[in-house]
Amino acid sequence: MLTKFKVSNFKSFNTEFVFSLQETNGYNFNKSSVINGIVNNALIYGPNAVGKSNLGLAIFDIITHLTDKEDSDKQYSFYLNAINNSKTANFQYEFRFDSCNVIYKYNKNDHKSIVSEEFIINNKQLAFIDRTISNEAIILFKGAETLKTNIIVKNLSLLKYIKNNSVLDENEDNKCLTKFYDFVDKMLYFRSLQENMYLGVEVGSRGL
Repeated sequence: MLTKFKVSNFKSFNTEFVFSLQETNGYNFNKSSVINGIVNNALIYGPNAVGKSNLGLAIFDIITHLTDKEDSDKQYSFYLNAINNSKTANFQYEFRFDSCNVIYKYNKNDHKSIVSEEFIINNKQLAFIDRTISNEAIILFKGAETLKTNIIVKNLSLLKYIKNNSVLDENEDNKCLTKFYDFVDKMLYFRSLQENMYLGVEVGSRGL
């Protein structure tokens, strides 16, 4: 499950914002909402226009390039923070799946264009690309040795490329990748304010 999320230079998030699900502070009023030290059910609340919706969009940015599930160009049309001088929005996700600690981080300069990407399992880097330096990727997943490593297309996620174009070996690292993808594939963002809309879960939109 997701344990921590960081974002900066995305919509209303100028400096780095950290959302941690590990800081439970006892959570004594509802201990069933904490599993293995991680908040499993949470509610974010606050006044209008403080960034609640933008936090949701930031967390769900991950599905826009890792999956083919329902997406929304409209929701991500104003992408970078208006007063930040950096050219990229920066995202970092931390997950825990049994004995696997996963870190996935990337930078984008718009909704579709991935500048850099890194995937780490238990402190071991298994995939990396930084297009500000080179289009040459590092791919260390067992079973992906024959993949082309020169990834020119900026809207192609390195991680998605690995998953869709290789038959990975049966080992613990690759099982962690599968658990990670299972989690992302099931993510759902739903809102019913000015309009009904959702992100994730399905390929394409339909009436709700």
